[in-house]
Amino acid sequence: MRFLDNDGLELIRINFNMANPESVSRDKLQSKKYRYYFTESIGKPPGTIYSSPLDLNIENKIIELPLKPTIRFASSVSSSDGKIFGIVILNYLARNLLDDFRRVSAGYPGHAILLNWQGYTLLSPESAQDWGFMFPDSAQEGINVKHAEAWQTVQDKNIGQVLNNKGLYTFDFVHPSGEELKQYCSSCLRILLHIPSQLVQAKLWQKLSQILPVILFSLSFLVIILGIALWNRLKRSVNELQIQSLNQQISYEHDLFLNGPGIIAKLRNELGWPVEFISSNVQDLLGYEASRFTNGELTFSNIIDPEYLSQYSQETNQADVDRVESFKRSLYKIIDQHNRTKWIQDNTHIIRDKMGRLTHFFGYIRISQRHNIQLCAA
Repeated sequence: MRFLDNDGLELIRINFNMANPESVSRDKLQSKKYRYYFTESIGKPPGTIYSSPLDLNIENKIIELPLKPTIRFASSVSSSDGKIFGIVILNYLARNLLDDFRRVSAGYPGHAILLNWQGYTLLSPESAQDWGFMFPDSAQEGINVKHAEAWQTVQDKNIGQVLNNKGLYTFDFVHPSGEELKQYCSSCLRILLHIPSQLVQAKLWQKLSQILPVILFSLSFLVIILGIALWNRLKRSVNELQIQSLNQQISYEHDLFLNGPGIIAKLRNELGWPVEFISSNVQDLLGYEASRFTNGELTFSNIIDPEYLSQYSQETNQADVDRVESFKRSLYKIIDQHNRTKWIQDNTHIIRDKMGRLTHFFGYIRISQRHNIQLCAA
C-alpha cells in the first residue's frame, strides 16, 4: 500500500512482507512518475477507482523475482474543494487468483487460457509463452496471431462461442474493478476455453454447424460436460500409472545419486518452475534445504541467475516444439545459498500427459567443475 504525491514520489509505503507488514524507510522510497498506473490514475476524478492490467511487479526498473503477478487499484486523495494531493495505490498479489483459475480448469478437456486485453497469455498450457509481453527480447506469439480468427470474434463480442477449423472456442471477460465493459478496457482479463477440432468427431461437428445457433450452443455445452467427465476418468487412470512409474524412477535415482555430485529434480512446467521433488544432496552442493523447494518457499527460477532465465525458458520451449524426449541444456549459472554463482550442466527428460502436453521436467543437474575453476581463476 502506497501514497504518492502529485509528482509520483512515494511518501508512504507499507510492504506486505509475508503477512508481517512493515513501513519502508524514507531513503528507500521510489519515484513512480513514469509508471503507467500513476500517469493513468492521477488524472481520474476524485471518488473513482482505477484498476491496472495484470502484469509482473517491477522494483527499481527490474522485474521482481520470484515473479509477482500484480493488479494495482488506485484512487486520488482530495480536499473538500476538490484539490488533489496525490493518490493511494493498493497492490493486489494475484497468485491466489491464478491458482484458482488453474484449479478450476484442471479437468477441462481442451486448453484453458487466461489472456490480457492484447491477447498475450498470462496462464496457459504453454507456460513458456506466459508473461511474454513483459520480456520484449523473448520470442512471442500471442493468441491474436496463433488464433487470429477466434481472437477477432472475442474482441467483437466479448462473451460467446465461435466454431472454426481449429475447434470450438468459448470466451468471457472479467473486469477487476467490477465496472461494466467499455470499448477500450486495458485492465480486463479474458478467459478462453479451446477444444481442438481433432478431439471431436468430424461428423458430429458438421451436423452441429448446420442447425440453429441456440441448439448449437445447447449441444456444445452438453459435449463439454460429457468431455469433462470422460477426461477426468481417463486422467485419473493415466495419472495413477504415471505417478507409480515416476515414483519408482525417482526412488531409484534418489538412491543412486543421493551422495553423488549431481542433483535429481522433478519440476512442474508452470510459472517459476515449482519443484515437486529434489534430492537431499542439494544442501551439500548448494546450501539449500530440500524442504524449502518442496514446500513452495523456493521455485527453481529463484536460484537461476537472472541473466540466464530467458535462455532456460527458450530452451525449454524449443524442446517442447521439437517434441524431444530429453535434451542437454546449454551451460547456465545458478546462485547458491551463500549468493555465489556456479556453472551448471543439466540433462533434462521431458514428461508429457496423455494429450502430449509438457507437464514436468525430470532432470539430472551437475555442477561443472571445469567451468567453475575457470570462473574462480578469472
